Amino acid sequence: MVKIENIEQTLKCENNFSKYSDVKSILVRDSRVNFSPKLCVVVPTFKRPSTLKMTIDSILNQEKFSDFLLIICDNNPERNDETEKYINTVTDPRVKYYKNAENIGLFGNWNRIFELSETELTVIIHDDDYMFPNYLNVVYNIMSNDNAVDALYAKPYQWNENDEMPPNPVLYKKNHYTKLTDADLFGNPFAPTGLIIKKSKMIELGGFNPDLYPASDYFFNVNAVDKINVYYTEEKLYVYRWSVNAYTKLETLLQYPKFDIQIWKYICRKIGFPKLFTDLMMFKQKTYFLETVKMYHPDYEIKNMQKDMNYHKNIALLFLGKIFMLFWVIYRKFTQYRNRTVIYVN
Repeated sequence: MVKIENIEQTLKCENNFSKYSDVKSILVRDSRVNFSPKLCVVVPTFKRPSTLKMTIDSILNQEKFSDFLLIICDNNPERNDETEKYINTVTDPRVKYYKNAENIGLFGNWNRIFELSETELTVIIHDDDYMFPNYLNVVYNIMSNDNAVDALYAKPYQWNENDEMPPNPVLYKKNHYTKLTDADLFGNPFAPTGLIIKKSKMIELGGFNPDLYPASDYFFNVNAVDKINVYYTEEKLYVYRWSVNAYTKLETLLQYPKFDIQIWKYICRKIGFPKLFTDLMMFKQKTYFLETVKMYHPDYEIKNMQKDMNYHKNIALLFLGKIFMLFWVIYRKFTQYRNRTVIYVN
């Protein structure tokens, strides 16, 4: 993990694609199509054949839109593993499958999958998430009819598969999309899955910086909103699967405050928050970090984390923070409603 001394300097675009340029992606299976695809759906994967199957099925069974390629990049260099065996059973000619010659890390593989995309419009979805049947039809219509949109996030349905049944996509319909601003980025609510973006813009932004793990995606979002036109639609078009993974490991959770608190301060400065509001936001974020660690690791001595973050429990500040956040949410809903953009047709 790198030490952030100047966040403005850290947010400058750099070519993260070149960091693993010496590692080849080997084409294991080529597509067999006789049309020019309108977009590519790209799926980075690593040792998740069981969830990958649901992801691929959801992509190949899209409704009202079929002119696409599905490109999978496997970060496990081992040949004839369970993932490769599964891919070999998929008969759809739109599927293209690569294996990296070496493991280039989570964010390295995210960058590589964009390099492998063969179209300007590129959709990324992770290997444990899946699309609702109307996803591609909706996002393609927006991107192809509004050239001002460089990237578009769809709102996910948050699914904990241990607690509930898979969601029904028919229940979730919205009819607008809105441009993201700095004020939308508190808490990094937009994971880079279920995202459609112009490949040229991704290259321009430099991709994801693996040196900023585990907050590389957060830095990417802040950079993207600052430099290109990023929108989101509140229609729930895909499922984000919650599970215990690398992001919930103790050593990972303890790293988040070192990055996220600096990003929150940066956003507060850009918005122009008074010091009191900034302090309230920082207190809220620190409280959230502590509660998250306690939830996943109840035996951890939380005082160590409180000391590292210079956190002092303050009932009055906690109360003021909740009141402020209530007004902030109401204000953001109002401005989002006022600034919502074009109505689209499903």
